[in-house]
Amino acid sequence: MQKPSHAKQINMQIKLAQLLLPVLTILLVTCIPASAQSDWKLFGGFSYGRAEMSPQLEPFGVGHINAIGWGASVTQYMSWARWFGATAEASGVYKNPTITIPANYFGEGDPATNLVYENYVRGTAYTAMFGPSFAYRRNPIIEPFAHILFGGVYGEVKLTSKGESLVGTSANASGWEFGYAIGGGLDFKMNKLVALRMQADWIRSTFPDIDKDRQNNFRVMSGIVFRLSE
Repeated sequence: MQKPSHAKQINMQIKLAQLLLPVLTILLVTCIPASAQSDWKLFGGFSYGRAEMSPQLEPFGVGHINAIGWGASVTQYMSWARWFGATAEASGVYKNPTITIPANYFGEGDPATNLVYENYVRGTAYTAMFGPSFAYRRNPIIEPFAHILFGGVYGEVKLTSKGESLVGTSANASGWEFGYAIGGGLDFKMNKLVALRMQADWIRSTFPDIDKDRQNNFRVMSGIVFRLSE
């Protein structure tokens, strides 16, 4: 793994901006006309993600990585259509996966037994997405919602200090790629200002993986929603 050059990092940032610009434009057009009476939902909480890696990594036990972290979002429901809103969300998950080199992988007796490497690699993933949300808001206790979000998925893999000691150098690979999320959840209203949320999303990312260059990821989030101006 090699650290991306400064020029490559700039190109990735430009690419992400090009992906997000149309979505941001739509959000601004829909949100600006909304009056002060429109409703806001501010969410923050725990996030669990199951990230699909390259099939080439399956023999080493890291074809998928289960990671935990945080999630947050802001949703504005329009005054002229209380079931329709615009959502901006961000999340991050982190994991030090265990890598296993199976016995006889390189040939008979090489290695003689499984070699297990723990805390040698650090994996990080972030999402930054925007899009429309739809909610059923007539139930006084439970409010189901769904959304379609578009934006970027950031991935980084790097050696930990333990990994650097093993190989004798530092190394990392990172970058933003286009992604989108389809999902929804339930808000359980505690009172007029606070609700508890359970949410699940299927997330498609498009990282090069020496296979099909697209990944099917799964995310679950739970936490607290602050309900403003309702």
